[in-house]
Amino acid sequence: MPTLPCSLEEKKALLRDTPLFATLSPEELHALAPVVSLCEHPRGSIILKEGDKARSFHILTMGLVKMVHHTTDGREIVLHLVKPGGSIGESAVFQQSTYPASAVAVDKTRSLHISGPEIVRLIRGNADLALHLLAVLSIRLRMFTRKLEANGSKASQRLAAYLLHRKKNNADSPKVHLDMSREVLANMLGLARETLSRAFSKMAQQQVLEVKQREIIILDEETLVRLAAGGEASSPDA
Repeated sequence: MPTLPCSLEEKKALLRDTPLFATLSPEELHALAPVVSLCEHPRGSIILKEGDKARSFHILTMGLVKMVHHTTDGREIVLHLVKPGGSIGESAVFQQSTYPASAVAVDKTRSLHISGPEIVRLIRGNADLALHLLAVLSIRLRMFTRKLEANGSKASQRLAAYLLHRKKNNADSPKVHLDMSREVLANMLGLARETLSRAFSKMAQQQVLEVKQREIIILDEETLVRLAAGGEASSPDA
């Protein structure tokens, strides 16, 4: 895991810009920064390996990481994607257990590598930080629960729900840029790539959306909401 030159002040600035540590005091940042290193990961490299003892975790500063689980028959299931500012492996560190999934760099990625024992020591002396981390982990658990509930839904419902989520997080712009391949998106939604492509094509034919390579333009949000709820789209000729 190659490390990059990074001064103490640069580390504190990077930590301060992350949701996980934004509430730390200057003194706490100063205490944490020395045990943090800036690392670079080539595309396709494994940052954390499923089953390994959790001795540290990472916060992304650049790039994209997919969290994957491999089934007993060798299939890869993408659990979720992590973007800059997101953290990976912290739950396992706090539980003092093994990593439940592997973290793989989708493209060239940089991250802050944080020592597990040092962050645990810091949390023990900071109740506010402990509560903040508990809230972050609770939100993540809720997201996983919703994803499990969606496993029984059809392809169009999963895709519609994902696009509406992206639209909401993008200042409600009708344009959604897919920052991942169709294969990665299909795995994340629990679909075969061909099934995802058919769902895109069907929605385009129904004039619900327009597909321009990785840019998706939502044309009919009302119908997309109906699809996400498990309903059907009206025929464009109706």
